[in-house]
Amino acid sequence: MIRRRSILWPFARRLTDAGIDRDHADALAAAIREAAEHGDHVTPDLLRAELSALETRLIKWMVGTVLAAVGATVAVLRLLG
Repeated sequence: MIRRRSILWPFARRLTDAGIDRDHADALAAAIREAAEHGDHVTPDLLRAELSALETRLIKWMVGTVLAAVGATVAVLRLLG
C-alpha cells in the first residue's frame, strides 16, 4: 500500500480515481518507483555519447555512398567515351 506521504501517492490516487482497483494502483506505483530507483534510464551524457557514435557511423556511410556513386559514374562515362 502506498503511503500518503509517498511521492507516488498522487499517481496511485489518480489511478484509483480512474477506476483501477487499489491493489493494481499500488503495484503500478511500486513498479515505477523501483524502475526509477534502479537507474536504467537515459542520462543526458549517455544520450550525447550514443548520438555522437550514431552521427559518426552515418557520416561514414554517407561518404562511402558518395564515393561509390562517383566511382560508378566514372565507370559509366569511361564505357561510353
